[in-house]
Amino acid sequence: MKVAKLRENRKMGKLSFYNSVVDFTHIYIKFDKRAKPKFLFTLIADKIKKLLKGKLQTKKLLDVGGGRGVFAYYIKQCFPKMECTCIDIDKELIKVGRQHNKECTYILGDANHMDQLGSHEFDFVTFLGVLSGCDDFKTVFNECFRVCKKTGVIFIISAFNDYGVDRLVRYRYSHDTGPWKRCYNLFSKQSISKFLKPHPLVKKWKFERVFFPFDLPKQKDPIRSWTERDLSGNRIFKNGLGLEYHLDILSVFLK
Repeated sequence: MKVAKLRENRKMGKLSFYNSVVDFTHIYIKFDKRAKPKFLFTLIADKIKKLLKGKLQTKKLLDVGGGRGVFAYYIKQCFPKMECTCIDIDKELIKVGRQHNKECTYILGDANHMDQLGSHEFDFVTFLGVLSGCDDFKTVFNECFRVCKKTGVIFIISAFNDYGVDRLVRYRYSHDTGPWKRCYNLFSKQSISKFLKPHPLVKKWKFERVFFPFDLPKQKDPIRSWTERDLSGNRIFKNGLGLEYHLDILSVFLK
């Protein structure tokens, strides 16, 4: 389906979830196996490599909200024995993935209710850059914990607030009269930790700040982030919503 048709369906309410979530289909609809892997992908792959400690036994990974499966494809190149599954709510992105990445299993589904998946199926669960589209992190966290094996690991890449404040964002372009979009929600490390500490499935967790080694330029779409230097000389993300943030990797280790 063409991007224009996708947007038409969204306006007509045929894709209800995306009526309220930022529209990046024009970015994510393409699948280029020759493209250089994203920097964030390499960080997660390095963490998985350290956990495997050179062992070559078969493992299973679930990428939640993985769209067309580009991360799953990259992981499969790094770890040929890894069985990769990608779940996403966008039917067209799943279709693109199935056409271009035959080695990955694709499931059309909602991250908040992954009913198609059984409990304790996966050694690794990844949730990369998707949390900012959720109004409640607890439901999707619990689902990730449920489908992950005991002693498994969940990797979440997102912005997390260093201060004890959570933020929900709604935005709309000045020329748009349609529904308000949802993106760049922010949950505090305190709220996340308060939820994880008493959780019966969680052994430990840690936040690690990501420092980008290169600049990201401004794009035509002001919703897309770019980087600038902060007072310490580190790169910080900014966007046309007047927001600025850093990214962290949250690693959650299960019992």
